Order: sequence, then C-alpha cells, then structure tokens
Amino acid sequence: DVSAAQASLTVRFLPCSTGTILDADCTMATELGRRFIRELLVGYALTRGPDPLVERLNQSYYGHLRKALQTCIKGICLQYGELSRSSAAAQ
Repeated sequence: DVSAAQASLTVRFLPCSTGTILDADCTMATELGRRFIRELLVGYALTRGPDPLVERLNQSYYGHLRKALQTCIKGICLQYGELSRSSAAAQ
C-alpha cells in the first residue's frame, strides 16, 4: 500500500546531453496509474529540469500521490544533473 507520502519512480534515460527518458515505472497500485506515469515521463528531456514536467503532472493528475510524484520528479532531475556534472568532470 502506497501512502500519499510515499511513491517511487524509476526511469531509464539516454546517457547523453538530452537525458531523454526511455522508460519509467512507479509504485502506483494500478496498471492504469503506472501506464499514465510512463506515458507522462517517456520522451521527456531531463535537461529541461523538473518544472515543465511537474506542471504537466499537475494539469492531468489529481490523485492522492500527486505531491509524492512531484517530489520524485524533482529528485530524478536532481540526480540526472549530478550524474551529468560528474560525467562531464570525468572527461
């Protein structure tokens, strides 16, 4: 059971300058919810930052996991930024 305070997103993205999300999954209880999140995320370029994606979520999702998903999206963008910076520094 996933509460409003708990959600998890897993994304797979292209390790290149755009960070385009190729696939996504989350801990939502229903397949419909997981498919919705997958369709929302796949194709999004993480280099755009979290705000446009959070706005898309807010315009189309009114479920009890909204705040948790917003937090997950922001966390994924933050992790991507850190990975990009460390990868650039290593080159």
